Amino acid sequence: MAVVAALTVTLVAAEPASATTPAAKKPAAAKTVTSRPDLVSARVTAKAQGSRVEVESLRDETSTTWVNPDGTMTTQAHGGPIRYRDDSGAWRDVDLTMAEAADGTVGPKGHPGRLSLAGATKAAGGVAKGTDETDLAVAKQGKGKHKQDRDVTLGWPGGKLGTPVLSGTTATYKSVKPGVDLVVDARRSGYETHLIINTPQALAALKVDAKGGPVSWSIPVKTKGLTARAEKDGSVSFVDADGQVTSHVAAPVAWDAVVDEHSGNRVNESPVTMTVAQKGAGRAVLTLTPDQGWLLDPSRVFPVTIDPTYAGGGNVGTSFDTYVSSAYSTATYSTATELRVGTYNGGGDKYRSFLSFPLASFKGKDITSASLSLYEFHSWSCTAKPFYVHSTAPTSSSTSWSNQPSPSPTTAWGSASVAKGFSSSCAAGRVSVPITSLIDTWSGASASTGAMRLSASETDSYGWKKFYSVESSQDPYITFTYNRKPNAASAPTMEAAYTPSYVDPRDNLTYLFTTDSTPRFYSKATDPDGSLVRVTFEVHNSTAGTTASKVASCETAAGASGASVDCSPTTALANNTYYYARAAVRDDRGLWNGTWSAWTKFGTAYNTPPAATVSCPGYGNGSWTDTAPTADVVCSIKATGITNDWSTPGYVDLVVDGVAKPRLKVTPTNDPAVVATTVTIPKTAAGAHTIKATAVARTLKPAPATTYSFGWGGASLTLPTAGTASSGKVAIAAGGPPRGTAASVSGKIQWRVAGSGSEATGWTDGPALTVTNNAGSPTLASTDPVKVSGSFALASAVREAGAAADLNSRVPVLLDVQVCFSYAGVSTPQCTWSQTARSVTRVPHAFGNGYPTSDAGPGQVALFTGEFNTSATDVSVPGYSGDLALSRSHTSFDGDGTVAGWPTDPVTGVFGPGWTASLEGPDAGAAGLQVIDNTRTDGTIVLVDEEGEPLVYQTPSKNRAYKVTQTGSAKWPYLPATTDTTAAAADLVITNTTAAPGATMTMTLTEEDGTVTTWAPVAYSATAD
Repeated sequence: MAVVAALTVTLVAAEPASATTPAAKKPAAAKTVTSRPDLVSARVTAKAQGSRVEVESLRDETSTTWVNPDGTMTTQAHGGPIRYRDDSGAWRDVDLTMAEAADGTVGPKGHPGRLSLAGATKAAGGVAKGTDETDLAVAKQGKGKHKQDRDVTLGWPGGKLGTPVLSGTTATYKSVKPGVDLVVDARRSGYETHLIINTPQALAALKVDAKGGPVSWSIPVKTKGLTARAEKDGSVSFVDADGQVTSHVAAPVAWDAVVDEHSGNRVNESPVTMTVAQKGAGRAVLTLTPDQGWLLDPSRVFPVTIDPTYAGGGNVGTSFDTYVSSAYSTATYSTATELRVGTYNGGGDKYRSFLSFPLASFKGKDITSASLSLYEFHSWSCTAKPFYVHSTAPTSSSTSWSNQPSPSPTTAWGSASVAKGFSSSCAAGRVSVPITSLIDTWSGASASTGAMRLSASETDSYGWKKFYSVESSQDPYITFTYNRKPNAASAPTMEAAYTPSYVDPRDNLTYLFTTDSTPRFYSKATDPDGSLVRVTFEVHNSTAGTTASKVASCETAAGASGASVDCSPTTALANNTYYYARAAVRDDRGLWNGTWSAWTKFGTAYNTPPAATVSCPGYGNGSWTDTAPTADVVCSIKATGITNDWSTPGYVDLVVDGVAKPRLKVTPTNDPAVVATTVTIPKTAAGAHTIKATAVARTLKPAPATTYSFGWGGASLTLPTAGTASSGKVAIAAGGPPRGTAASVSGKIQWRVAGSGSEATGWTDGPALTVTNNAGSPTLASTDPVKVSGSFALASAVREAGAAADLNSRVPVLLDVQVCFSYAGVSTPQCTWSQTARSVTRVPHAFGNGYPTSDAGPGQVALFTGEFNTSATDVSVPGYSGDLALSRSHTSFDGDGTVAGWPTDPVTGVFGPGWTASLEGPDAGAAGLQVIDNTRTDGTIVLVDEEGEPLVYQTPSKNRAYKVTQTGSAKWPYLPATTDTTAAAADLVITNTTAAPGATMTMTLTEEDGTVTTWAPVAYSATAD
């Protein structure tokens, strides 16, 4: 009984070790690596050592794949399994050699179906031997669709199975009946069983046992997840719950010992009748009954063998082989262990063989060589004769001489003239047939299975041959070497710097426009073998893709698989034209993918776009009016292209009064009436205004900028901004009316201590400023509004014009700042104070206000000035709600190194000049701040913390006098004079209950959290600061 499985397997061929003569102290040769876990490492190793290396990750049940040193790959695809995964998931080679198992059973050392046979002590599967019935063999068919087990167990009636004799792939149970042996021969998908009647006497005893009935055998069958079903051809199939045939017992045959010398065939064969009777769930009985006339014929030559063959697989997988015979035109031989071709009797009986292989391993590959390997174990003689390989449709287990497929084409794809197996002069061995063209054809086929027919002369007996089939230990296989084509290239992209993408607001589609007449194209392609790739780009004037439509092309240098590669065609492309680019790839062995990428459409636009135009109703470019407009000024910006030129603007860049706006996408147009966008200047924004508009093409190529300036009112100050505080320089920027008829315009900074209460008086000249137009040129047109920009060092404000003494540099002071434009021939300058009253606070040091500092010993150093600040606690007394502490701080200030002019008062100056005392506690609020009353100096009150950081408040009237009430009491909130003071969110209020300032005045600071700190004067002087 033979178990035959149709599977494809690949043997792993080890590299032979080189024999070398040991030499004294000679380094050992590097060991040849035979396999690596992945394709990349195998490729590197093969190239380095100059011999092929197996790719372990490409192993499967039926094939083995190597990488060759030249980068090609070789696969050996077998017709049956050569390895399988064990219960741990690891690969194990198929080894049909019988061996004893630890559980008392016997079986092949490595079998895909885990074939288990009865041993000396246990029945198949490791169960106990029975007295009436013993499990002979069990083969697993794997789990079904619903994960159920599917097993078939063949038993032996009577339980008379002794210890089997193991030899090679066979296990022989001697004398299961008198003179009858039972032989089980392992096959790749299961096993084959022979009932051997050794002598006429043994046959006579069987006849007696039959008690007048026919000689027959009833074999018990156990199934799990399967049901036995009789078939019309005399076989029995085992079917699962889904109707899938998982295995079958082929129609059995019987033969005697007569063998034809030249053909090697059994001469006397006879069919055996097989019936099946279901005996309940999971049990059945197979009854084998030979033809009694044939069996009892006195001419029988013993031993006589009855051979039902069990085959895994219901019909045939994609790997399969069989042969057909003209003498037995309806007989099938799909479970045979051999293949036959030719004739052994001059054409009286003709044989042909068929093999099928799955095409998945061949598809999409560039086949460089291929051969079919067969093991020939018998020939008519040692005279070499040819046999041929033809292509046919696939065959199945029902294929016979009468229904065999015809070859297509009729010419052979390959042949070999050989003779092996007749005698020791031409010993059995493997033969190889070149079939490169056939496998190359299969690589492009759409079918899933490729089939071939083997045949020889059907009139010349010298051509007779026999080969082992899939079920043998020397199964057929195909070896093919190939190069896998690279995967398709991605659609071309273009260099973004010259070909940016543009989403058109009219249709929301993305367009490409390039400024480069020989643009650079980019693409990526991967190669399954990891080979280098080269991409060819073609540029066409249409998507026809013909030679006539092609206008340019280039090929990249070789690049790594998956890397971006690029090139630029040398043929210049025409301007204002749409083109279409595509990409194709080949590997470093010249194998093309065979397909082009999708098209990439792009346009050429080499010219610079026209400049934008700006128009502002009522205000020409460079105009100035003294009177403000009655409504906001709405300026129109147009970005119009030129007919038949594709450099039409797609964007507009705007800078309005020095502030850059985000790039604006506009609708491309060549209509000069279309307004791209507008800019609104508020009517309250007196002063100079400048609009700079730049049209930008869809290629991002900019046009020359258009500058448009106008203004109204007097001169205006842009910088410094309100609330600025600094110990150093502040930025200055101002604009004024156009030069007009004046020969020249000059500008200067003026300053004064705040609180003068007058617009025109008290100003001190500061540095001169260079006057330019809005484009930055000192050459002024008569209609150009003018501007200045520069900086003002606050430390230079030392003594006010008309003052008797310098300003105290060690206390904060609020300074008014303005810019004045003097026009030649005009006596009255245009100053900014009337339009933009702006004050800044000069602080005496570079601590706080965001200035950078660094720790230094017990204090910190101001990195801008080198000033030093330190603080310490003199005494701390525990209280009920927290500690009450007395501390002091010192700030060196930038100056002459003395304490002259140091801010002090009787409360915080108790430690003497240079030190500021602070009383701190849970209810102290802001009492620790030093109060500097500058009302008589600049109209401010300043609160300074221990690090010298000030909060500056200005009198409500912005002059240098306290506000008093004539009747009753009143409160006057002071105004924050710096941005830091505003951010502190603390309100300073002076309260007075008399008609004149004096001892009745109080000052309160209310913080954001509600904490209120109140100060009262300890003394009052009507003249003191």
